[in-house]
Amino acid sequence: MADQQNQQQDSGMGVIQPPGDRNPSQGMFKKSSPVDLSTVYDELNSLSARMRMNEERYANLRKKSQLIEQNMLTGHKNTNVEVKTIITDINELKRDIIDIQSKMKMMINELQTFAKKDEVKTLEKYVNLWDPLKFITSSEAEKIINEIIDEKLGKLQK
Repeated sequence: MADQQNQQQDSGMGVIQPPGDRNPSQGMFKKSSPVDLSTVYDELNSLSARMRMNEERYANLRKKSQLIEQNMLTGHKNTNVEVKTIITDINELKRDIIDIQSKMKMMINELQTFAKKDEVKTLEKYVNLWDPLKFITSSEAEKIINEIIDEKLGKLQK
């Protein structure tokens, strides 16, 4: 029967006590000794202070994380601006390179129309062979012809 009472107390809402410690005249609830309220207040104050410190730490961590997030966003925006600037610079350089390449092709095509070294040497041989400095102009030829004619006419008239 005592076991049944213990089981009822175990399943109920009371304080579980071993069977020998209970006084049957007290009923289900045992009178507890008076609690020292100053220790309870001290513990409550200690817990309250700890809780305030933890709340302050949490608030500080939240502020720091917000600051870090803002810094990251600002850095990301700056990086995006720099990347866009670099991309425009690269595109401009590509256009310049294409322009230079087209001009180089034009120069190469123009250079291909020039006389080659062996052709120039052949022309040099012909020029040296003919010696154009000994050639006369048509006005000089007329002058010489006129001089000869005048000389012959002058001899005939004498």
